[in-house]
Amino acid sequence: VDPHPLEPRAGTRSLSMTPLVSILIPAYNSAAWIADTIRAAVNQTWPRKEIIVVDDGSRDNTLSVARTLESPQVKVVGQENQGASAARNRAYSLCQGDYIQWLDADDLMAPDKIEQQMRARRDEQDSRRKFNPLKRSDDSIYLDSTSISKEEVANKIIELYEATVKNLKK
Repeated sequence: VDPHPLEPRAGTRSLSMTPLVSILIPAYNSAAWIADTIRAAVNQTWPRKEIIVVDDGSRDNTLSVARTLESPQVKVVGQENQGASAARNRAYSLCQGDYIQWLDADDLMAPDKIEQQMRARRDEQDSRRKFNPLKRSDDSIYLDSTSISKEEVANKIIELYEATVKNLKK
């Protein structure tokens, strides 16, 4: 099972016949790997892609290494350290893609990974089940056929956070 499946991005529809895929790379203290990870994203055979790297306040030179690979196709932004979720959310907020490919800063992909997934998606009637059971909309999150409101998700996240904090204090 692919730990980073290609996800449809809610609320987007490409005007082009070829959808745009956003490759989102949150990074923290990843200077040793980030260049190879960005190159793996750039070298994808899928023709329409954007790559967004968000450095989450790294203490090493991750940001400067990533900026050496900045181009019209590769956007690199830095932010104060706020944690992995904040870096992911920032990358997502900046992207324009019809589909999302999450990529950890120390991961690599086969050059045709996205192309193969998009081809399979085109050929598959039920792509949501094949690639990722999670689909977002403005008001709800759909897991398989079950709709969960954003409020329910937020309450569950708060509940899990509070339980984690309580366990850490023990």
